Amino acid sequence: MAGRKAIRAMIREQVWRVEFAHIGDFGHCEYGSCRRTRRIRLSPTQSDADLLDTVIHEMIHAQDWDLSEEAVSQRATEIATVLQRLFEVRRR
Repeated sequence: MAGRKAIRAMIREQVWRVEFAHIGDFGHCEYGSCRRTRRIRLSPTQSDADLLDTVIHEMIHAQDWDLSEEAVSQRATEIATVLQRLFEVRRR
């Protein structure tokens, strides 16, 4: 789709497209199609904090499909929380 905002990202030594798209969820990297197309879709309407958590979440899915949704969510939120706190400390 022309005009879509996107970047290229390396995930497991492969180039992936990470793009903003108006979807019904925060992010999308569905098993099978995500690995085949190497595309992660993110909602542009979420807050910066939610976007950070979501992109980490979807990248973990892209890296390791064997993890449960609960494990992916927990890891993503823990990483995002630490990064947010570091950003806040650095701004002081």
